[in-house]
Amino acid sequence: MTLKLTVIGNVTRDAELRNTQDGESVLSFSLARNDRRTKLATYVDCSVWGKLGKSLEPYVKKGQRIYCDGELGTREHNGKTYLTCRVRDIELLGSKADGDQEDHKRPKGTPDLDDVIPF
Repeated sequence: MTLKLTVIGNVTRDAELRNTQDGESVLSFSLARNDRRTKLATYVDCSVWGKLGKSLEPYVKKGQRIYCDGELGTREHNGKTYLTCRVRDIELLGSKADGDQEDHKRPKGTPDLDDVIPF
């Protein structure tokens, strides 16, 4: 049984592009999702395989806000369990700085309607 994971978070460090021994590309990065109520962060290690991962490598940088959808998994390391996501769908949402601003939804060059409408 495969579990689906959908997460929006900020990239914790620049993505790393590697190639497997078979020559397949894999882009790896970690997302931090902050819970505003408890002030706790949840970290998810993400991987994007193939051409999609290779094409995204220049854009996935520390602080980038990203939506990821994929298969939930776990891995063990030094007695700790880590969440993983094999990403199937990804969307770059903006930087950490514009994460709380509404203006990032409006395309650049589009005037603010409060400045255009006279009433």
